[in-house]
Amino acid sequence: MSTRLLDVALLNIALYLLRSLTALVLSQPAEKYIQQFRSTAGVIVAQFVSYVSGAFVAVLLLLAVGGYEVLINLSVLDRALIWYE
Repeated sequence: MSTRLLDVALLNIALYLLRSLTALVLSQPAEKYIQQFRSTAGVIVAQFVSYVSGAFVAVLLLLAVGGYEVLINLSVLDRALIWYE
C-alpha cells in the first residue's frame, strides 16, 4: 500500500513539474506577442501617421493622373492656390 501512495505522490509531483514547465514554455511566445502592443499611444500615433501619409499619396496620385492644371485654376478666398510666374 505504501508503494502505491509513493507512486501516486511521485506521479502528482511529475504532473506538477510538467504543467509548470509547459506553462513556462508556452507563455514565452505569448509574452513576446503582448509586448508588441505595449504603448496604446504609440499605436494611435502610428495609425494617424499612416492615415495622413496615405491621404497625401492618394492626392498625389490623383494629381498625377488628372493633371496639375486643376491646381492652377483653383482659388481659395479669392486668391490663387498656387502662385506661379
